[in-house]
Order: sequence, then C-alpha cells, then structure tokens
Amino acid sequence: MNRPAYAGPARPTAPGAAARRSPALAGALTFALVLALAGCGHDHVTSPPTAHPYSSIAISGPESLLVDSVAVFNVVVLDSVGQPVANPVLSWSTSSAQIATVTGQGAVRGVGEGDVVIRASGGGATSNAASVAVVLGRGWVDESGGVNTLVNLRGVHFVTPRVGYAVGDLGTILKTTDAGQHWSALMSSSTGYTLESVWFLSLTNGFVVGSAGRILHTLDGGHTWMVVTADTDGGRGLNHVYFQNTGPDAHGWIVGNGGLILRTVNAGNSWVRVPPVTAVDLERVSFPRAAPGAPLVADPNAYGWAVGAGGSPCWR
Repeated sequence: MNRPAYAGPARPTAPGAAARRSPALAGALTFALVLALAGCGHDHVTSPPTAHPYSSIAISGPESLLVDSVAVFNVVVLDSVGQPVANPVLSWSTSSAQIATVTGQGAVRGVGEGDVVIRASGGGATSNAASVAVVLGRGWVDESGGVNTLVNLRGVHFVTPRVGYAVGDLGTILKTTDAGQHWSALMSSSTGYTLESVWFLSLTNGFVVGSAGRILHTLDGGHTWMVVTADTDGGRGLNHVYFQNTGPDAHGWIVGNGGLILRTVNAGNSWVRVPPVTAVDLERVSFPRAAPGAPLVADPNAYGWAVGAGGSPCWR
C-alpha cells in the first residue's frame, strides 16, 4: 500500500509572520468591501430626484385670434409645495382642431372662424379653460348672419374682445359673448322706444339711452333692465352715453336733442342736467379716457367735446 511521503514534522509558524499577513488580509477584505459597496464591475443607475406633482396650472393668452396667426400662451405651474416649476412638462389640447391648433409649447394657431377652448395638463393637474374666438383676416367682415334681426341697429359697445352689446329700433338689445359670431336678444321692456347708444362700465354694469328720454340700467350683464329717472327736459331724445373712467366715482355724460347734456360723477347712480350751451341736437360726446385704475386727467374741468346737427358744431 502506497503511503504519502513523509514531509517531516510541521514547522511552527512564527508569530511575526502571522502578524505580517493579518494587515494584508484585512486590507484586501476592506478593498473588496469598498468595491462591493461602490458596485464596481456592475452598471449603476442613479435615481433622479423625486419631482413633486403639480398643484396648479394657469394659462393665459389672447381672447381673440385671427385666422392664420399664432399666439403663444403664458403658463404658470406650481408644484405640490407651492413652488414655481421652471420647465414643466405639459400636454396641450384644443377643443376643435378645425378652429385652432396648439403645439406642445403652447403656440396656438387660428385655422377657421369659431370659438375654441385651450387647456394644458401634466403632473396630475389640469389648467383653466382658456376660450379663444378665432375670426377671419384683417378688414371688415359681414357677420350679419349671426344677428338674426331685421331692425335698424344704432349703437354698439364691446366690454372685452369677446363680450359686446348692440341696440336699435323697437327696444332691441343684443349681446354677444363670442366676439360677434352670434348675438342673442335681451329683454328690454322698451319696445316702444328707439335705443340709440349703449355703454358698459364692467361686464355687469351698463347703460342704454334712446328716444323720449329713455335711460335703461343693468347690473347683471343685461339679463334685467331698470328704467332710470332723470331730468331730460320733458323727454327729449337721447343720442349717446359715454363714460370717461370706471369705478364707483366714474364720470359719464349723456347728450341728446335740443342741446341736452346730462352728467354723472358716481357711475350713473344719479344724473344732473348741465345748463345748455346750444339748442341744436347733440349726437355724440367724448372726453379723454382714463386707463383702468388710473386717475382722471388733472384738469378739473375735464375738457370734452360734443358734436351734433346744424353744421356739426363742436362744443367744448
């Protein structure tokens, strides 16, 4: 039977040698641990910082747009902690691509005449609905088809690019909310009067004047009208109403036949007759307009002009 060769008695390990090998082994283990923790030799994906969902998206742009023109909408996005998002990722949408298209950057292009709604969404939030009226190119466009009336129309006033009013014979008052594409008739209770002029100080507060000293006032955007009592010299015809500014102290004027002039300094809550300066019929009046929220002109007399019959004299 073969036996392994005798190698002699085992030699004891010197204490110093074991001590010398221990630091080297410890170093090797430490290096291996560092490599393992660092993921050496393996692909390592760094997770992106956690993005907060959006708490709100607010978009704004023009209320009207010409066909074939482009407008870029503004957008303000806040995250869930109320901080602005510098480069939000949004999806934009249009209610009708036949009327307007919108790009991923919020650029809206008018395609065809009509009313369209633009929205943006992302981060779990959806923006407000921004309405845009797309109209035909520059110049005058016949939109009589949207009026649906045959009476004479004598006065028109727009409060915003989308909201406007027109008045005329037989107490007619019309209103549009889509930049004139469609008009709806309002109840004036003045069918026996010819309405000559209309002016709105806000979306809800407006005045209409007409024949036989008729003055109408609404505080709900034309849904209901109240008859205003004022000194019209026995019911002279009123031809034009005009306001210089807005607010509770708005200054306004009404001019009419026989040189009649009425004035208000409290947004039409009361009207005072101005001493006549002429006996001719006055058709229109105008004063320097103050910007919204701005003070009136410094001139306490607030120079204005009125024109009328008899060679169209100009009164100041």
